[in-house]
Amino acid sequence: MDEQIGEAFLKIPKISSFEPGSEIHCIFDQHNLKYKSPKKNWKCNKKIYRSFIIINKLFNSGKFVFTIVGNSKLNGVKDYVSHITKPVDLSWQSKMASMVKVATDYLDTYDYASALDVVEKRFWDFCDNYLEIVKKRAYSPEDTSAVASLMLTIDTFLKAFAPFCPFIAEELYQCRPWNDAEKSLHNQADRKSVV
Repeated sequence: MDEQIGEAFLKIPKISSFEPGSEIHCIFDQHNLKYKSPKKNWKCNKKIYRSFIIINKLFNSGKFVFTIVGNSKLNGVKDYVSHITKPVDLSWQSKMASMVKVATDYLDTYDYASALDVVEKRFWDFCDNYLEIVKKRAYSPEDTSAVASLMLTIDTFLKAFAPFCPFIAEELYQCRPWNDAEKSLHNQADRKSVV
């Protein structure tokens, strides 16, 4: 590990799909470990780079929703689903329900790539569109519909991504401010579908 102020360089063993001397830059601050990866090192293996971006985006969107929930009236409320009342939030939850049904059908036929593709497309739609539309309403203390919808959406995505990226999904699931479950995300006997 090279010594530098605030940075450590982790060397990755040479793998045929990486360039020689590839490295991931890890920046340490007080409590967080943030990853920066130079794109040039990932150009040979786009699947690994794409997975890295999705995991990073899942972590960041989860942290954002946790912050919003921590400052809202719904912090500690167990039955938050009943607070979803606005048409835009109900419409979004309808799209989420259809994503869950399609992904579950793919997983039932052992078509994991198609299931992941469906979940990824809905996740990018969430990050690029719905999250930006709801952001202003979510900061408002009296609009509980937006916050409840974000809570349900993050719960759904954590359960949907759990088979594909189990460690980050479990970590975020256990860190939720509305965490009422002592058991693991992966150890739920009542899971008959993706969610």
